[in-house]
Amino acid sequence: MTHIVVLGSTNMDLVTHVEKPPRRGETVTGREFRTLPGGKGANQAIAAAHAGASVPMIGAVGTDSYGPRLRATLELPHPRLRSGEETFVGALAAALGEERPIREALRWAAAASALSVQRPGASASMPYRSEIEAQYTS
Repeated sequence: MTHIVVLGSTNMDLVTHVEKPPRRGETVTGREFRTLPGGKGANQAIAAAHAGASVPMIGAVGTDSYGPRLRATLELPHPRLRSGEETFVGALAAALGEERPIREALRWAAAASALSVQRPGASASMPYRSEIEAQYTS
């Protein structure tokens, strides 16, 4: 198993959906509001863990109302977050840690990223190792 340490950011994304982008000075009303755990570092750590690496995360978590949820997300054995870029970086780090040749590692990370951007929502998009292997070998 590959061991990777991630030093990076954690944050809570505040997301709302609107019918149209606001114009300068305009206020628009959203139709739903969600909070989603995120941060470049946290997303990369989770992507690498999903790809099969052992990944401790080093990052600051605030004492506001979002802190406990962020900590819980990072402590879960298989937390779910989303981002194509973070999925690529995390999967690439896991593949390189397994000493895959660079071309193979890049293709494997691209397969992981391709899966993540095809799925809706932040909570369910980062693929697990078995899904990446199936995409990579197809």
